[in-house]
Amino acid sequence: MSKFDLVEACRLFRNRLEESVNAADEEDERPALRFEDVDLLLRQLRIFMSMNTLWALLLEIDENVNNKIEIEEFIKMVAKLRGRSAMSPDFHLRSLPRATKDSYTKLFEVMAGEDNMIDEDDLVTASKTLHSHVNTNSGPFKQAVDDLHVADGRYGIADFLVFQAKLRKQKPEIDVAVMSLTEAEEKRFSGAFKEWREKSQSPASPQELRVILQQLGFSLSAEQCRNRLGSVELDGSRAIQLREFLYILVNLGAGSSPIQRAILLPGSSYEDAFKLGFALEELWELGYDDLSQIRRAGFSVHDVVRAAFAEPWQLRQVGYTAGELRKAGWSATQLKIAGFSMQELRNAGFSSAVLQEIGLELGRQRPESSDVSGLTLRPLTMADHGCDRFNQGEQRWWGTPRIQAMLDPSCNSESIMSLMSY
Repeated sequence: MSKFDLVEACRLFRNRLEESVNAADEEDERPALRFEDVDLLLRQLRIFMSMNTLWALLLEIDENVNNKIEIEEFIKMVAKLRGRSAMSPDFHLRSLPRATKDSYTKLFEVMAGEDNMIDEDDLVTASKTLHSHVNTNSGPFKQAVDDLHVADGRYGIADFLVFQAKLRKQKPEIDVAVMSLTEAEEKRFSGAFKEWREKSQSPASPQELRVILQQLGFSLSAEQCRNRLGSVELDGSRAIQLREFLYILVNLGAGSSPIQRAILLPGSSYEDAFKLGFALEELWELGYDDLSQIRRAGFSVHDVVRAAFAEPWQLRQVGYTAGELRKAGWSATQLKIAGFSMQELRNAGFSSAVLQEIGLELGRQRPESSDVSGLTLRPLTMADHGCDRFNQGEQRWWGTPRIQAMLDPSCNSESIMSLMSY
């Protein structure tokens, strides 16, 4: 890293050490910062990261695994983030958003041969498909492929994921960046934005952005303004949003808020996450997806439903009641299909008329099991008539979610009797 980068990193680190009352304890001989303080320093350096990437960074840097960062580790961290030294393959794998990693994996599985490997042509094709901004004919891209150093020109899933992670265009962490603004700063900049947009007839041109930035004390060329708009994926086809404007300002140096964000350290419990107020959507990215532990930690059924974490039958299995699921907006029919008994639905507050209608509705349809959604319904067909006498009304819904395992498409007598015994 450059001398300026080194001096700036050391200055920020030492200043934060003086301000932090938890910089060292009796057992620590070397002063260190908690990761909450380090995250604040990174934001002051205009480096904004998701919690998922922060986790990957901590695991990359914290070699003594004390969940704190010493000055040497901080310098090493900044050098890596500035591109002065390379991140490890593990960092790139850990920093991939979970949904993105799943989509990459599915594409690889489609392309892979019987040996679960792909060749270079497949790698290039996948890169074109996944990253439209990448020029696969460029020298840097070809060098990146050579740097993989694979044997026989065959790439496994780990090579593929690491390579795609390096190519991935990072999403701007707008919410993280805006935390750098004080309430007064955000109010001032929001007012300037509102005044600008009320007068403007265009979505957001570099020329207009340049004028408003100059009014706020930031002098940029038209080309620099065009690049700033590109950083929030604005090409003139849509109007700029307030938070995107604030993100641009923060990247230019605006913002003096010392507020820290809550950091969930690797190895933290579900209870820790609940106490810190983490949303389930964010926890899912970090691998917290055990419904039983989520419920025990204190997350409500409304939290789970809002995050689209699970279907009713899965929530029933971990102990959420029919009453809780009813309050979350699920109908009596959906809850019956999930495996709740008529008595449980009655206790949840559904009327006798509603329960009677369920029996009639289910009597006109047949259940089918699904690995994704549990049980689903389909209308009866002529092929069902031979065994339909065993499946009238509520009788076939007498069981719990284990009814899924007992459903036999061939409708043989053994499975039917097993079902009816519940």
